Amino acid sequence: MVSAPVLDDRLRQALVDSRQRYKDLVEICSDFVWETDAEGRFVFVSPRGALGYAPGDLLGRPAESFLADSGPAPAASPFRARREVADAEVWFRAADGADARLRIAARPLLDADGRWRGARGACRDITVELARESALARANTRERLLAHITQVMRDTPDPRQTLDLTIQAAGRALSATGGD
Repeated sequence: MVSAPVLDDRLRQALVDSRQRYKDLVEICSDFVWETDAEGRFVFVSPRGALGYAPGDLLGRPAESFLADSGPAPAASPFRARREVADAEVWFRAADGADARLRIAARPLLDADGRWRGARGACRDITVELARESALARANTRERLLAHITQVMRDTPDPRQTLDLTIQAAGRALSATGGD
């Protein structure tokens, strides 16, 4: 049987190890980890800061004051999450003034009586990823259009009909009208 002092020491060491593990993971995480208070102000920001901001630039300020106007506003701010949030997306103004798209996971913080007192979460900057996906989609559309036009030119002997079919295909690919 383990004595009470030894058990206390083991529990204390386990707590220290657990806190150190959490601290290490937050510090090396490339994502933006945060916590807000009941007024929606940042009270914790990962040591690296976020989007060009140092932690001190964000602490004490309302999270919503950093939201950009680039896209639709979320129905409910994930920075004030009242229930678990997974894969919410918001536009956030970076320190250099550019807009960044963030994917957020968050959960509410409740006090001992179950009252909401803020939120905690992590954000990942997906701006570059979305730009890459968009560029790839445009390249795929151009490739399909070119393949279709090549096929029409090969299979249609009448030059006027070839031109009409090519214009129609380009119009569909560009969601355009006209060309008559």
